[in-house]
Amino acid sequence: MANLGAHFQPLATLCVPKNGLQTGPFGSQLHASDYVAEGIPVVMPQDIRAGRIRTDKVARVSPETAERLGRHRLRLGDIVFSRRGDVSRYAIVRDREAGFLCGTGCLRARLSGGIEPDYMAAVLEAGDAGRWLTDNAVGQTMPNLNVEIVGELPVPMLDAAGQTLCTRVLRVCRSAEARYARVVASKRLLLRGLMQQLLAGRRRVPAFAGEAREMVRLRDVLKESTKRNRGALASDSVMAVNKFHGLIPMRERTIADDLGRYKIVPPDAFAYNPMRVNIGSIARSGFEHPVLVSPDYVVFECSGCDAGYLDHLRRSDLWRRHMVIAGNGSVRVRIYFNDLAQMKVMLPSLAEQRAIADILDTAHREIELLEQLREQIQLQKRALMQKLLTGEIRVPAEATRGS
Repeated sequence: MANLGAHFQPLATLCVPKNGLQTGPFGSQLHASDYVAEGIPVVMPQDIRAGRIRTDKVARVSPETAERLGRHRLRLGDIVFSRRGDVSRYAIVRDREAGFLCGTGCLRARLSGGIEPDYMAAVLEAGDAGRWLTDNAVGQTMPNLNVEIVGELPVPMLDAAGQTLCTRVLRVCRSAEARYARVVASKRLLLRGLMQQLLAGRRRVPAFAGEAREMVRLRDVLKESTKRNRGALASDSVMAVNKFHGLIPMRERTIADDLGRYKIVPPDAFAYNPMRVNIGSIARSGFEHPVLVSPDYVVFECSGCDAGYLDHLRRSDLWRRHMVIAGNGSVRVRIYFNDLAQMKVMLPSLAEQRAIADILDTAHREIELLEQLREQIQLQKRALMQKLLTGEIRVPAEATRGS
C-alpha cells in the first residue's frame, strides 16, 4: 500500500524560503491613478472565482508600474489567496497568468519543489482548507488574512502516489462538472428561444396550429385580490417574494405584530412587491394552502388564462418590455396592478396555454435534474477528496502508474 495515512505541515514550511508568502502591494505603493485601460492585469479578490483567475473585469497597470512592483509579479504555480472578505477564495496561477501582479487585497504563496500546485489545488478545493482560513481570519467587520495566518494553514502531506491520485480525481471531477455546466447552459439557451417562440405564437403546438389567437389586455384575464387576513392565518404563513426562489418565509423580525391587514395569497395566485416587479421579483404560489404577504404587496389571480402559462409569460421579453414602459424606465418605481393589467398579449386558447406550459415545465425540470446531478458530483468530489487527503482511502502503488 503506497499511502498509509497523511500527516500535516504548515503551508509556510512548503513555500520557498525567501518571501514564500507575501501580501500584495500596499495602497501607498499602488494608487488609483496607476490604473490604465490596457496593460498588465492586477489580480484582486473579485477576480478569483472557482479556483481560477478571471480577467473579464480585471484592473490593469502600465508595464512601467508592473516593473516598479516587480516583487509582486506572479509566477507559474503560485497560489493567490483573497486576504479580505471571502477569504476562502484562491487561484492557481497558470501559464497565461504568469507575469500578472498580485493585487492589494490578495496574498501570494510560492511553493517549493516538494509539493505540486495541482495537489495544493486539491487540498484547497476539498473544503476544509477554506473553512480553516475563514475560521482563523481576523477582523470584526470584514474577515482578513495575513502572512502569519496563511502560513499556519495545515496541509495534509501524502506520498507521491497519494498526491497523484488526488490531482487525478480532481481533474476528472472538474471535467464532469464542466460538461454538465455546458449542457445546462445550452439547455437554458434553447429553452429561452423555445419559450419566446411559443409565447409569441411564432411556433405553435401542432394540435393547435390552425387555431386563432386573441389579442387581450391582462386586465381581461386577471383579477386583483385584496382579501385581508383578519386573523385567519398566523405568522408562520407570512411570505416574501424572492426573485430566484419565489415565495419564501419572511424573517420573523420583519413581521408586524398585527397580521390583520396582511393579504391572503390563494394557491396558484401571484404576488409581487410593486417597487420590485420591474426587476423580476414576482412569484406564483406553489403552496396547496393560502399564505400571507405584506399589505404593501399586489396579489392577483388568473380568471381567464392558465396560471402555468402566465408563470412563463412573466419571464418573457414581452413582459420585460412592458415593465420598462410601465415604470417609465426607472429602477425604483411602483408598478401597481392597473399598470400591469394594461399589457397586451396575443393569447391562445386555454387548452393550448396548458399544452405550452406543460412543454416549458418539462424543459425546466430537465434543467433542474441536470443541476442536481452536477451538485451530486460536487458533493461526491468533496467526500472522496476528504477520504484521500486524510488517508482514509489508501492508494495501491499500481493505481498511479502511467499517470
